[in-house]
Amino acid sequence: KQWYQRRVHGYAQVIFNDIEDSYPLDLDLVCRYTLTPGIEPGHGDRVALYRLPYLQPHEYVAYVWTQLQTEQQMEVTFTHSVLPLEEDFYQFQYLKGDSNVAGASVPFQLKGPGTRNQGVCGVREEGDLLVVQTPHTSLQEKAADIESKYTGLLELSEQLTDELNLKNQSFIVLERKHISLLGTVSKCEQMERDLQQLVEEKSQLEQTL
Repeated sequence: KQWYQRRVHGYAQVIFNDIEDSYPLDLDLVCRYTLTPGIEPGHGDRVALYRLPYLQPHEYVAYVWTQLQTEQQMEVTFTHSVLPLEEDFYQFQYLKGDSNVAGASVPFQLKGPGTRNQGVCGVREEGDLLVVQTPHTSLQEKAADIESKYTGLLELSEQLTDELNLKNQSFIVLERKHISLLGTVSKCEQMERDLQQLVEEKSQLEQTL
């Protein structure tokens, strides 16, 4: 399994401590963190729990309000009743009142009793993204590659279909113009015949006179 987590400026303002590889879903989850001198607790600050991957700060699955205290070492508790039901990888984030991210923990697993821990094999950076890998990464990467190729072929097919539709529309327009021109030519030919007949009739009339 693999996901991409966006890095946010200012993560070092709050440091999450003693993060285990996994936690049980049927027990309360205690989150300990350290406030650095670069941050002041404020109204609306909270520690949020995210299921990976996430895209926006508001996509948390649970959160706990923080206390307005100046101690460096702090903790909050997520009761097991608010924890998500899905076993997966999650992450803590410290959100300020304006929803800016001031700190983020390393990923960890939430799992049911007796569930085998997948573990995190490694973390690597790719540009402004942090890539977290587990033992299933290779399989997931292959599946993602196949899906990407399929998506590319589907987009190409849609593009070719759109181009074909445009050409068909152009053909219809040209065909209509062709039919219109044929009608004009037919009218011109009829006018020429009518004119020729008038000339002949005029000539005959002049001879009679």
